[in-house]
Amino acid sequence: MASDIPTLQTDRLLLRAFTADDLDAYAGMLANPGTGEIRTVPEAWAAPAASASGRSAATARSRSKNG
Repeated sequence: MASDIPTLQTDRLLLRAFTADDLDAYAGMLANPGTGEIRTVPEAWAAPAASASGRSAATARSRSKNG
């Protein structure tokens, strides 16, 4: 039951239980092929940089593995 899950709120963050209104956003997140993928620290740092430069996350992972 959602009411059993506490809510934590700060000036910049709200952590709360999922609601039915979250389903579309959650489904969209899960539709992303990279969601939930385990990465090494260098891969995790390379992925946002790759997105900003227009490269794919797969390219960033490949480059981080190859040096």
